[in-house]
Amino acid sequence: MGLYDRDYMRERGKRPSPYKTDENKKLIIIAVISFILGFIAGKII
Repeated sequence: MGLYDRDYMRERGKRPSPYKTDENKKLIIIAVISFILGFIAGKII
């Protein structure tokens, strides 16, 4: 997964498109928030 992500990001870096970057930022933020919430929930349980 990590390697694929790095290659994908490198490819994206060559042809940046503001709309796609915005969408990706939203997805990353949502993923980070859900990961943190899941981690906290795991600690509590």
